[in-house]
Amino acid sequence: MSTCELSTNPTAPTLSDSRVVARAIFVASLMGILGTSGLSEIARLSAADPATRKGELQAQVRSLLQELDADQRARRQKAERELLDLGQGILPILPPPELLPNQAVRTTVARIRVILERRQAQESVQPTHITTPKPLTLSAWLRQLEAQTTNQIDATAVPASVAESQINQTPQTSFWHAFDAVLPQNHLRFQFAPDSSTLRIVPETAPGADAAWKVAIDGPFRVAVDSVKTRKVAGNAQQQRLRTELSVAPEPRLRALFLKLAAKDFQATGPGGRVFAAADPAAQFDLPLGEGGRFVRWNLDFAANSAIPEIEIFPLKIEGQAMMQIAAASEHIRFTDLVDGAGTARRRGGVTVAVQKIQAKLQPDGTQTVSIKVLVAYDTGGPAFESHRTWIFHNEVYLDRQEGAPLPPNGGFETDLQTNGSVGVTYHFQGLKGSLADYEFVYVAPTLIVDVPIKIRLEAIRPPAPSK
Repeated sequence: MSTCELSTNPTAPTLSDSRVVARAIFVASLMGILGTSGLSEIARLSAADPATRKGELQAQVRSLLQELDADQRARRQKAERELLDLGQGILPILPPPELLPNQAVRTTVARIRVILERRQAQESVQPTHITTPKPLTLSAWLRQLEAQTTNQIDATAVPASVAESQINQTPQTSFWHAFDAVLPQNHLRFQFAPDSSTLRIVPETAPGADAAWKVAIDGPFRVAVDSVKTRKVAGNAQQQRLRTELSVAPEPRLRALFLKLAAKDFQATGPGGRVFAAADPAAQFDLPLGEGGRFVRWNLDFAANSAIPEIEIFPLKIEGQAMMQIAAASEHIRFTDLVDGAGTARRRGGVTVAVQKIQAKLQPDGTQTVSIKVLVAYDTGGPAFESHRTWIFHNEVYLDRQEGAPLPPNGGFETDLQTNGSVGVTYHFQGLKGSLADYEFVYVAPTLIVDVPIKIRLEAIRPPAPSK
């Protein structure tokens, strides 16, 4: 577990840097993650202004990189430990290993990057929290929620009178807890925007709005029971099924790929401790969340005697566990030489991006069309990756230069090669002005695929009260 995994939200604008750093230092001290030198250095840097901190950190990293090439093994080991103690914040400062001239230093820096990127990935899948002053209008609260958690929220469907009303809120809570506490107070619910991970806030009567029977939060995941229905079993008058419709939604900022679970890991319990086991214990679920990574819904059946009346089914408790695979810790991977850069590869965390071919063609209007063929390979392979790898096609890609806005692949893309754990794609760019040497190719990729466990515990499940 990384140092900041237990902090609420290190980037929250309403928390001072000193409070966040102090909390991180306290937690790290208890856990023994940082050495004494690392703690004192973080504390000293936290007292300086941001520009000073950045400049001093850059100088310190440069100095430690030089020490990695020292002629004494003890000095090299000490420099590596101190770089790790500085934490994930040095990742943008560390040079790409392949650009370093010394092989031994390249190996050490690559090892440091892997460790820090894994810490960063694990930190990125922790739940976000919100801390806000009181009082606030709903509109102001939603803006704070979006800013502090980076989850995208669309409140355009909220009536103006409701948006400007004062809300009751808890001083500090996680994203999903905050959502589920505040929205019902204002007769609001949410739904996911089409083909997007943005949460739309809508009146509770809106079609498609969330209307869960029961909700439980585990980390960054919102688990819900959307319905429970009894079903007859064909050819067996002694048995019935409790068909539960369950759903899991990660925080919108997360790029969830698929949910994996086994029916045998779930059980339901009715009044008096009556246990309902999974009707098909051998059932396995491998459920994609779609390109937006928004939510996933599935049906799970429990076996019950047909003589059991509904009064002995509810209130129902459902317990189980699942695993969500998430593409985490996105990083901008830059290729600076597009004239002679074919054959260049960059590795970050668990992903390698290689530029295999670059073709440029001058057009009659003086602009250029450029095609860039890349191979993207992830360490995570196997059948599960093969089934759900289409998300890779939607990684952000663009051409960048000092002047002008970034240029996306406005000519589209095509798949060239697909092998275990890798995907080949050719991106087409149109309308390039000036020399190709003025551009950089940027591939934004989640660096690691991480498996995040979900503990599901939904209690006191009852059918909703009839609408009045």
